[in-house]
Amino acid sequence: MIRMADKKYYQALDINEVRKLLDQNFNFKPRNEYTKILKANGRKLAEDVIAPINVPHFDRSMRDGFAVMAKDTYAANEENPVVLDVIGNLLAGELPEKEIKDNQCIQIATGAPIPEGADAIVMVEYTNMKSENQVEIFKSTVPGQYIIKKGNDIKKDTTIINKNETLNSRDIGALAAIGKKRVLVYKLPKIHLYSTGNEIISLDEELVPGKVYDINSHTLLISIKNTGALVDFKGILPDNIEIAKNSLKESIKESDLIILSGGTSKGIGDIFPSIIKEMGDIRLLIHGLRVKPGKPTLFATLQVENELKFVVMLPGYPTSALTIFNVFLSKRLMNWSNTPIKEQKIIRAKLNERVYSEVGRREFKTVLIKEEENEKYAIPTKTGSDAITTLMGMDGYFEIHEQTRFLDEGEEILVTLFD
Repeated sequence: MIRMADKKYYQALDINEVRKLLDQNFNFKPRNEYTKILKANGRKLAEDVIAPINVPHFDRSMRDGFAVMAKDTYAANEENPVVLDVIGNLLAGELPEKEIKDNQCIQIATGAPIPEGADAIVMVEYTNMKSENQVEIFKSTVPGQYIIKKGNDIKKDTTIINKNETLNSRDIGALAAIGKKRVLVYKLPKIHLYSTGNEIISLDEELVPGKVYDINSHTLLISIKNTGALVDFKGILPDNIEIAKNSLKESIKESDLIILSGGTSKGIGDIFPSIIKEMGDIRLLIHGLRVKPGKPTLFATLQVENELKFVVMLPGYPTSALTIFNVFLSKRLMNWSNTPIKEQKIIRAKLNERVYSEVGRREFKTVLIKEEENEKYAIPTKTGSDAITTLMGMDGYFEIHEQTRFLDEGEEILVTLFD
């Protein structure tokens, strides 16, 4: 069953209406999953993390030196050192087997457990081995000096990372410190990507007249990965209804979002909007944008076994597909994936020539920025949306309003710079 969103099928919508519809309907609700901590960097926690142990879970030495009773050192100074009996040696990772009594000490390494009876560490710099079993102490100490107490770093049963925090390398270290192997995080959106069309071939195939190499799968795959979402390129779909139907039916079960490029127009070979209509309880939100490039774009939602799935069909032309992805999808997928969104840099520049535009469509025009005599000039691209070079080597883009017929040479514009 298809539910037309206010009969938007094949009706081009303005950019504000498109954004409003997407804000209202294109919202991913992630489920939870456990993941190993080494794979959890950048992931968003789905529960509070409570420490099951103290860190450290024993008192340990902060310095190399000697574990002593502080009271035995009070009289020590450089002229009159205190002499203590050395009853053992303790390395990090070893357990103390002897208890320190009056006028005794144990040589100790950084990180080693504090032996019974000791309450301070004298640094090795303030000592001198008088004999194999005796040491001179040249500086007094106080109870607790250079001892890291149990739970000093993390106390047992305390919350160390709150739910909805995005994990970083420091958090991963804390998780390792408490012995946490896996954590509960929100699942990342899973995206299946297709290119479409009988004319599209992979880079492994021989190029013959009438065929073109698949550009969109490469540019879109990298762009989707940059949002933090999980993406799987599923291949090139031919203009064959049965093959396309079967592939998309499988993908809608396995993924949260299907992105296709090509086959979105009203031409004789564009079968995919019709296939989308037959995929089930689908709501076709948008088919057609009043923008240039990118008019033949489709957004739909699909209810599958109580889960809301999403379908996007981008234009086939490389610049159109990438422009629409960047304008309408990139930040949305970053939000879905909890990836920090970098603020896009916008600069002022003057057009170096008159630019014409089609009234009634918002146009995104790519430009090259040149600086002359401390003035920035925007040089518009000469190629169209069919050419990948329309974006290659360009510095950014500016928007031309729907009601603007042209912008004059020397007119100041706002240029959004590419990352």
